[in-house]
Amino acid sequence: MEHGKPDYSRTDSCCAESSPQGPKDFLHLACAIEAKSEYFLTTDKILIKKAKHLKEIRVMNPLEFITLLEEK
Repeated sequence: MEHGKPDYSRTDSCCAESSPQGPKDFLHLACAIEAKSEYFLTTDKILIKKAKHLKEIRVMNPLEFITLLEEK
């Protein structure tokens, strides 16, 4: 992150044209990656599908995340 600005390059392909929420998720996902978060929760099905290739973070639905936590 340079001068307080997140690096959008890794999120560009999955967020730029996802849904009407795309620009907001684009910013939030970039910030989550910069913060080295393990997970990014969203209800945007298109974003979840497009973000499968990201290695830095797991993008999933909140219900899927709760199920994952219950399994541990």
